[in-house]
Order: sequence, then structure tokens, then C-alpha cells
Amino acid sequence: VAALTSEPPNASVNTYSGMMTFPPVSDEDGPSIDVPLNAENILLRGAMLRNTEWAIGLACFTGTDTKLVQNSFETPSKFSRLDHLINRTVLLILTVMLLCVLISAALSVYAYRDMFDTLWYVGYSTNATDPWPYLQGLPTPQWDAEPPVFGQQIFLFITLLNNFVPLSLYVTVEMITLFMMYLINRDREMYHEETDTRAVARSTIVTDLGQVQYIFSDKTGTLTCNIMRFKRCSVDGMAFGAPIEKANPNQEQPSETAEYETPAGDIPPSTFHPLKRLLVGAVGTPETDPGLEK
Repeated sequence: VAALTSEPPNASVNTYSGMMTFPPVSDEDGPSIDVPLNAENILLRGAMLRNTEWAIGLACFTGTDTKLVQNSFETPSKFSRLDHLINRTVLLILTVMLLCVLISAALSVYAYRDMFDTLWYVGYSTNATDPWPYLQGLPTPQWDAEPPVFGQQIFLFITLLNNFVPLSLYVTVEMITLFMMYLINRDREMYHEETDTRAVARSTIVTDLGQVQYIFSDKTGTLTCNIMRFKRCSVDGMAFGAPIEKANPNQEQPSETAEYETPAGDIPPSTFHPLKRLLVGAVGTPETDPGLEK
């Protein structure tokens, strides 16, 4: 019988180590055939055959042991900071309410047992044949001979103290969030006239806008509109493009035909070649004065 020896489940999709053991082909007492397996011998979940019509496979991982599930992660929550604060506040209120219920239930049970003989006006008495005190002419009532237990008092005080939980707080916060989204959608300062586009609040976490302290963005794209201007380049030791003075980085790049003044310690402008010469493929070499040669 063939057997598969596989590595334990892991999240690495580019590696695999295993061994396939086949029974002897001709002689039953002969040695088994071991075939090593690597990443080229495994098909991940969801893979499709392209260059072959069929393939014989054996499932080595199933369920949560597959590499795809091992690489999956939980979706981050879309709750705002205000939602997290409200949830923590409600949990604190529930904790305080539970403590009040337990303490009240314990005190109630103690009071019932301590003053049980004096609670005839609510129907409690140890003797079921006693008549009504001060009302001898009335028939004997059906007395309760046992005081309420601790569990009954817990449910009683939960019902009495259920107003501790601010259920209307969630409704109020949702209404405020919808109103803030409406203000964003109708804000004239967020309207772009060129494209006739207004701001659209697609998320309900607009309450976090007033709590932003840092903004991280990439170098190009979002803030620069993907505008990339050519400055200069070097080909075979020759510089092409217009020189730029580093003393004033806010100054616009001058044209190729403009005259430049060479700052102290900077590269002279004569060493830069116009960009069009690079496109043509011809660069003139400046002639050397014979009188300067020795």
C-alpha cells in the first residue's frame, strides 16, 4: 500500500517537503520505492490545470490545515474610536449593574430571613393555619412558608435595574453620525468645480476625522497627481538636461536656452548638454585651444 509522509501544516506556499512511498513493483518482498516531493509536486487549493488534461492527486491537507487558510487573517473591524469608547463604557456599566444586583439580592435574602415573621402583610408566615393578624373575621389565607431564594432575587433586581444600560445611547450616536455624513455631503468647501464632484461620506467612522494626528502618504500619486518632470540624466559620462541651482529649490526649472550663472563651487553650465541632443544621438565635443596645450 502506498503511503504519504508529509510535513506538518504551515503557511509557506512556496515550499513543501514530503515523501511518497510506493510498494514493490514485481517482488512483494522487495524494497519499497521512495519518491521525494517538493514544491513542484503540490497543487494549492484553488489551482487550475493549464498544460495537462488530467492529474492524479492525493489530498495531504484539508480544512484549516490548508496553506490558503493558514495564510488567511481576520478582517479588521470598522469601528471608530467613539464606538470602542462606547462599548467599553457599556461594559463598565454592565459590570457595575451586576455588582449592584448581586449585593442587592444578597441583602434582600438576608432581610427576608431576618424579618420573615413580621412580613405577614405580603403573605409570609411559618404557620400555615394562622389567621390574618388584626383581621380575625377573614378566612385564613394561603401563607408562603419559605422566603425567596437568591436566584429569584437576582432576576428581580435585574428587572428593576435594567435602566442602567443606556440603550438610547447607541441610537443617539447613530443619528449624530448620519447627520455628520449629511454635512460632509453638503459641504461647499469640499466641492470640486472642475469635475463637478462633491464629497461623499461612504464610511460611518466620520467621527475619527477630528482625532487625526498624523497622515502618512506615499511619495507620488495621492498628493502629487502623478506628475513626474524630467530633470537631467547622465549617459556615458555626459550630463543632459538643464542645470538647477540647489540654493533655491522652490524656483521653477529654467528652459534649456536660458543663461545660467555659475555659483561658487557648483558645476559650470557648459558641462550640461541640451536634452534634444540626447534624443538625436549626436553630441558635439568642444574644441581645445591649441595654444593651451603643451
